[in-house]
Amino acid sequence: MRNICSMAFVLLLCVISTVQAFTDAEKDILDLQSFELLRNERAVRAEEDGDPGYLERIFSDFNLSVLDKNDLRILRNMIFAQHGYIFKSKDLLDWFSQFDWYEPRYSDVNHMLTNIDTVNINRIKLFESAYRTDASINVTENDIVGIWHASPMVAAGYNELLYFFPDNHFEFAPNQMDWSQRLLGMSGTWTIEHNRLVILIDSKRMLFGGNEIPVCKETVVFQ
Repeated sequence: MRNICSMAFVLLLCVISTVQAFTDAEKDILDLQSFELLRNERAVRAEEDGDPGYLERIFSDFNLSVLDKNDLRILRNMIFAQHGYIFKSKDLLDWFSQFDWYEPRYSDVNHMLTNIDTVNINRIKLFESAYRTDASINVTENDIVGIWHASPMVAAGYNELLYFFPDNHFEFAPNQMDWSQRLLGMSGTWTIEHNRLVILIDSKRMLFGGNEIPVCKETVVFQ
């Protein structure tokens, strides 16, 4: 019986090793994606540089939270511009005409949108809608204080957790069930400004290339 149990344990380890294994190329991609996400850079680079190459993956909340209303509008319309949409708004037409890749040819490009395009458009619209004034909404600090979990339930581990303390300190704990992520945790301060949650990240721990590296301070605005 002991030999059978030992053999079963070895087989289990083999299965686990197989499931957890990544090729060097996959690991490089995961490292790059994690690094770009944590630096909030991809959406900013797309909007500032006008590079449609940054539109090839789905934007995260971190990517979009640092953009204001005008930046979000440009980013959303860049998705249409890359397919050759002819803008009726002069400011958008002038903006995208400065880039060599923009070739205005079609009055309707909806049939050209990819699944990623559609997801990004809807996510950007969600952030844009947060800038609309609603006098009936009044968020206070008491509404934020507490523990916020990214899922309504807890499985084998916690999903993303945000701890907002009454002294305006916050802690973030990453998803315990995602072994591919590189974020180990972050902390800082938080405030409410114009019904928006603004967090200042003072400390962030992340893995890049298997090593823990420091990340500069940054401000994130959640709509």
